[in-house]
Amino acid sequence: MKLKVINSGSEGNCYLLTNCKGETLILEVGESLKKVKEALDFDISNIVGVVVSHTHLDHSKYISEYTKVGINVYSNKQVVNKFGGETHNLKIVNPLISFSLQGFKILPFEVRHDVDIETYGFLIESDGVRVVFITDLVYTKYQFSNIHAYLIEANYDIEIVRERFKDNAEHFLKNRVINSHLSIDNCLKLLKSSDLSQTQNIVLLHLSDINSHAEDFKKRVEKQTYKTVYVADKGLEVELANEPF
Repeated sequence: MKLKVINSGSEGNCYLLTNCKGETLILEVGESLKKVKEALDFDISNIVGVVVSHTHLDHSKYISEYTKVGINVYSNKQVVNKFGGETHNLKIVNPLISFSLQGFKILPFEVRHDVDIETYGFLIESDGVRVVFITDLVYTKYQFSNIHAYLIEANYDIEIVRERFKDNAEHFLKNRVINSHLSIDNCLKLLKSSDLSQTQNIVLLHLSDINSHAEDFKKRVEKQTYKTVYVADKGLEVELANEPF
């Protein structure tokens, strides 16, 4: 299974997973359908659907572009209601109830992001490869095993945030970052609590432009996990496998 990053960060989030049959599942639509078409050489006939984690526009902004051309979008009730309610192409899925989109099996699960913002992570399986996708969270109560790839947020470094927001007048902004996103330290804790024995790849998502240091984050995760680690830069392509090459 191949991962292609359209974008990752506050500008917009969008990722493509394509299996060996050429079927493509889209994760998040914070980028336009035009950019997805360009990434797929303007052939969208093999898109099996879209999953969206939550209502924030850097993840959901372009939902209507996709549903208007007949691409089904799956998310939680808050997202569906924000974009007009459930229709033929916009569907509610429930946590811990799996569903299939052709060659992809998907299990939504709840994570904690902002207060009152319902947010999903997704466990995705295709080609015998099991992928965890979690972004925009401060906490998940779940632990994982038998996972071949993690697509996981590492948004900020707490020391950078503390230095940037020394002024008490910016106390709200500091708390906003800390209470709604996964720091590199907590990303490492989550990975440490998980069984990584089957894991081949870790892709770090949604790094803050001003509160992170990509190369340092990558090295820290490599040092702890001994896995192949990538930062989800725009245009990144990675083969996700269930065994070493």
